[in-house]
Amino acid sequence: MLLKTLTKLALGTAISSIGFMVTNTPTQAALLGDTIGTRFQTTNPAIDLSHNVSVTSDIEINYNLIDMFSIDIDSESFDIKYTGGLGSFISGNTKWTLSDLDWVDPLGFITDVTLTSGDEDLVHDISFTDNSIMIELLDANLSPGVTQTWSFDIQAKYESTPEPATILGLLTVTGLGLGSRLKRNVG
Repeated sequence: MLLKTLTKLALGTAISSIGFMVTNTPTQAALLGDTIGTRFQTTNPAIDLSHNVSVTSDIEINYNLIDMFSIDIDSESFDIKYTGGLGSFISGNTKWTLSDLDWVDPLGFITDVTLTSGDEDLVHDISFTDNSIMIELLDANLSPGVTQTWSFDIQAKYESTPEPATILGLLTVTGLGLGSRLKRNVG
């Protein structure tokens, strides 16, 4: 009877442990050290500018001659900032794309992008894939000297990968449990 209880306990522990190891655990995305692509687009007039940057603790990229449009990328978030001024010749929507957001240690992918501050009425679209984000903003039509900032957080999910020693230990416990069960059924 004791052997039967121990076998069930060992099998239950092994199955539970395997379940915990292969599940995905949600955490904040960490972009530090990643080289990502940024793209700024407008249609009136047609502007399409791109940069590749390595994310350190804080990266700011300015677009336009007078730095009217900028994106500030941090380890788990980013800010888009518009400043009214001479660049008011731009009308219509603007689109920002962050691409090549790779998390390899551990392997991860984007699960959500949320607006944390800024005028949500001017955010036309937020979309994302496993490794890219696209934000479309409506025409802010800012007066000279007026600044508008939107802040976004990135959530990601990481796949847990078990240590080889953990897998070996679980396989050993499972093997012992199955072996004792077979021995009991044969004998």
